[in-house]
Amino acid sequence: MKAHHYQPPRRYSGHRGGRPAQCRPEVGRVAEVPRWGIATDPQTSRTCRPLAPAPPSPASVAAVRVSLEIIRDEPQRRERLQVAAERLRSELCALGFAVMPGLSPIVAAVKKNELDVFRLSGSLLDQGIYVNPVLRPAASYNMLRISCTTAHTDGQVDQLVETLRRTSKRLGISTEAEC
Repeated sequence: MKAHHYQPPRRYSGHRGGRPAQCRPEVGRVAEVPRWGIATDPQTSRTCRPLAPAPPSPASVAAVRVSLEIIRDEPQRRERLQVAAERLRSELCALGFAVMPGLSPIVAAVKKNELDVFRLSGSLLDQGIYVNPVLRPAASYNMLRISCTTAHTDGQVDQLVETLRRTSKRLGISTEAEC
């Protein structure tokens, strides 16, 4: 069996970079689109339009519309989210975890050892708490990526912190900041 190797697509001469485009139906060819706009097929001098993604579904548009209304009409949700994320950051810092600073509702607890990240996230999942393990090179540091939402209560934040404390101790994983 012959091995197949990837070959990059051919480009029309004179064009640098870009993406494929679909020409008008009467031409029916593919041309090269410069990164900055619409291209011309060099063989026919016809203008071509870039391939466009499909429009969003009606359900997606409706979800965005409702989300924007909630953001406008219920600013307390965003405030509550900021408070919950900041509280989680400070509780994890008090516990000894290295926590990335920020205003995002995503809290990153950094661990140097990638095996510790997997052991902690797996054990938390076994206890009904889902956190994303993120490893280098996908991010600058190995970390537990904890997503806060407006639905999380203070009790759930306390439960997460206490579960992390107990689990780290049980697994012999240090909570001392390592960064």
